Amino acid sequence: MNESRRILSLIKSMENPSPLGREGQEVWTLRGLYFVNLYSIVEFTVRSVVHVSLVFISDRSVCFNCLKNNFYSIALDSEFKRCKDVNEKKGLEKRIELLEKTQSTDIRAIDPNLIHMYLQNIDYDRIKLIFKCFCIDENFSSVSRQMLYLNEIKTKRNDVSHGNESAAVYGKMTRSDELEKRFEAVAVVTDFIVSKFETSLYELSFLKEERRSLYLA
Repeated sequence: MNESRRILSLIKSMENPSPLGREGQEVWTLRGLYFVNLYSIVEFTVRSVVHVSLVFISDRSVCFNCLKNNFYSIALDSEFKRCKDVNEKKGLEKRIELLEKTQSTDIRAIDPNLIHMYLQNIDYDRIKLIFKCFCIDENFSSVSRQMLYLNEIKTKRNDVSHGNESAAVYGKMTRSDELEKRFEAVAVVTDFIVSKFETSLYELSFLKEERRSLYLA
């Protein structure tokens, strides 16, 4: 966040105080690239909290039959992949094995990098999906306005990063006061994500309620 603040300060110092004044291509480009910087904060935050959470959960040595249903989407990743890859004759057999695993007392350490492939193009819908996988409360009403900025940031970041649009084009349309609003939105959203994950781990929300007492520190 400090890096982004410094970049925003630099943009403010370079741009013309008057919205109607002349500006150079450098200012437009820097303002457009700021969307890439803002997006990187969001993705870094999500990847970090997911990694830490999976390490935390693995360290608890949780039995499969103590987990909530949605968390099986992560804990049983290898079983889901085997169901997908087998031929038709083995398909039903693998499905039964998967269902039996959910009722077993087996324990498995979860690779903290397991779902990194899903932690790209982070937007409102992706965050809601990640929360659902970790059985985290999905009430986003307190950050609904900021989440709308997040979708815009992701779209413009992708356009610039993938060469679909010039950074200068987006920078020409967006002055520093508007960028500051988006910076503040990212700060609110990332704080919200971290707070929700911290609460979830403290409350062991990924566990069935009747099994949580077994894993209290």
